[in-house]
Amino acid sequence: MKGEDINDLKKYLSTGRSLKVCILDNNSVEFLTWVRKSVSPEKIFSQYDMILIPQWVWVEVCDSDNRKSYINDLKHYSKVQIIDEVDYLTLVHISGTSGH
Repeated sequence: MKGEDINDLKKYLSTGRSLKVCILDNNSVEFLTWVRKSVSPEKIFSQYDMILIPQWVWVEVCDSDNRKSYINDLKHYSKVQIIDEVDYLTLVHISGTSGH
């Protein structure tokens, strides 16, 4: 899931269209595994263009085969991207402003 480098992700996020991005944490993933039979992942995640998962969350998710399986299944509904926290700043585009 972490195949893309940060520049490809930045390019995808700056396509000029409005993207719906979901950011998951470990508690959310755990909760979603419990309600999976009542609320299908498709209903929740098919509306998103991308699901971002911080690397530290992925490490915690991998402590449970159930949570890991849940995340791996999400790729059927949306683009899933695991991102290292040190790359967050690279995603932020800071444009220089002249005269300020």
